[in-house]
Amino acid sequence: MKLNEIEKYFQTNLFEMSNYSSKTTGLEGTTMWVRTEPGVLPHIKYRVKFQHPQKGSAVFAFWGEDIQQVAGNWKLTGKSLTKVKTLLQLIQGDIIKHIDGKLDSTELGKRIESAREKKTS
Repeated sequence: MKLNEIEKYFQTNLFEMSNYSSKTTGLEGTTMWVRTEPGVLPHIKYRVKFQHPQKGSAVFAFWGEDIQQVAGNWKLTGKSLTKVKTLLQLIQGDIIKHIDGKLDSTELGKRIESAREKKTS
């Protein structure tokens, strides 16, 4: 599936999502959104969206160990990309559990904060 097809999919489908502020994630000025159920498209089953008020949005998907930006008008590079990928690598298993319904939003938030604190200490 091409990037523009993935973006169209996200624009035409409504999803219930959990959201986590920069206070939780440690990503300045950025909100992280996580779907509360798996996607119907197998290659983007597990994904998260990052939203920044001035920069736009960026959607990342997991394929095993691989984490890639698959949609959004905010193309992360350099330090921003490294920070997002590092956070996602630390909490990937917890995000998958959350999306699969095995971890609630509150517990995921606690695990994100814990991962952020470990990363910065």
